[in-house]
Amino acid sequence: MTSQTGKFDVVEVLGHGPNGETSMAVDTVLGRVVVLKHYKAVDSGAPEMIFRSNVNSLYSITLPSFGVIYSASPEAQESLYLAREYVNGITMDQMVGKLGAGEKYYMVALVAEVAHVMRTLAKAKLTHGNLKFSNLMVNQTGHVKVLDPSVIDVPAGETDVQCLGVLAHHLWVELNPSQVDTTFESQLESLRGQFQPSECMLDDALVETIGQCLAFEGKSVEQALDDCIERIDQWLATHDMSRGEVLSDGAQSLNYLFLTSGAKSQFSENA
Repeated sequence: MTSQTGKFDVVEVLGHGPNGETSMAVDTVLGRVVVLKHYKAVDSGAPEMIFRSNVNSLYSITLPSFGVIYSASPEAQESLYLAREYVNGITMDQMVGKLGAGEKYYMVALVAEVAHVMRTLAKAKLTHGNLKFSNLMVNQTGHVKVLDPSVIDVPAGETDVQCLGVLAHHLWVELNPSQVDTTFESQLESLRGQFQPSECMLDDALVETIGQCLAFEGKSVEQALDDCIERIDQWLATHDMSRGEVLSDGAQSLNYLFLTSGAKSQFSENA
């Protein structure tokens, strides 16, 4: 059974969350599959103005590694929603421990890819503000897709740097299954208290990356993300690897994982 939202036929509800509902839909005008993000009712005025200002800015972000925003609800609409690119992939946490000998390097490269998206957003004076595994997917090309930035309650830009440290800790040190469905921001305080660099079985450059991201505050967000990317690329170079080569090798491992997991688009997405 389908329902109608503007020009979109909603064909499947993918998830519910604190911000609203996420659905798979078909754009009946352009004939393409999209993901609709319905936001919970907000008072007219400032929240809607913030929503439209942020969405208008996000239209300019066209990185291959960012889930493209197609359109938003018309003005004076009773409810707020936006339509974005539909991604066929799996979330990063679902790859951990399943990619063989090259997984260590691939997970490091993926953090640099996410940092590149965050840096592009920061350059445009935007903050993602909603980093969690369900918003970090990888498709069959081996590249990341960063999805669903905050568009109403947007935290400070330093949050993106700090949450990058949480992601790196999950992928490089230890994945905590009990936390894969929660935002990285909600994990920050706990991880800062528990993080012990001397106990990490990692090279110094990677431990430093996690520590500096978790502790980041007050400096340039763009510079902090540049430093993170540079440190990762230099670490890969010490192993005679480039990020592009690592991502290409990771794609080959992912092809097998996709075939055996029956990966379904957005199957773990939350609103």
